[in-house]
Amino acid sequence: MEPFPSRHAVSGEGRPRGLWLGVLLNVLLPLALMGLAWGDPRAFFGSPFYAAAAALFVLPNLVAIVFTTGYGPHARPSGESPWVLASANLVSNLGMLVTVWLDSRGIWRMPGGEGLRLAGLAVFAFGTALRVATMVALGRMFSLRVSVEPDHRLVTSGLYRWVRHPSYTSVIVLCAGIALAYRSWFWTALIPSMVFGLTRRMAVEEKFLLEHFGEEYRVYMARTKRLLPGVY
Repeated sequence: MEPFPSRHAVSGEGRPRGLWLGVLLNVLLPLALMGLAWGDPRAFFGSPFYAAAAALFVLPNLVAIVFTTGYGPHARPSGESPWVLASANLVSNLGMLVTVWLDSRGIWRMPGGEGLRLAGLAVFAFGTALRVATMVALGRMFSLRVSVEPDHRLVTSGLYRWVRHPSYTSVIVLCAGIALAYRSWFWTALIPSMVFGLTRRMAVEEKFLLEHFGEEYRVYMARTKRLLPGVY
């Protein structure tokens, strides 16, 4: 997915090879592998349902590559290990491939039929739209790694008015949508570990932002929740 390219792409300095490599590795390759996991790429992408689900899965990657510095170098990264992001991407992408493979063979499916699938696709689409909205709202300040740019400012409007980490909220929503859309007990079993990882990452991110923004971020924390307005 979760869990995104070149600073040059954001600043309009042309289309360096890194941009196209990002699209190849993070958009086209996952799509191709999903088709192969299904066993018949033509049948997989010939289905409006599965084609839409596949597009929703890679859309955040495409947006991050084109509109943010998600994969690019950063002026001041935190001390977070790069393996945190790498492991999250590995779990997400391999998990999706296994989910597609199991679904194609009718293994570990939830009951509920097509109604559950369509409801799941709607939840998936909402989570993806929320994810993309947070990326676009931050623009080049959005990063897949915990970091800040030279003129980084604290965004507290829009979705960030209600919660401090709407991007992580979106990840949880779209993961729930994937589980329902594919009627997958396997993907459902992955969600607790994903939520645990997000919780750990939020703690790292908030500590880092407190160091960078100081009292401004402390005041922001005092009046907002992490993921769900008024709850958590």
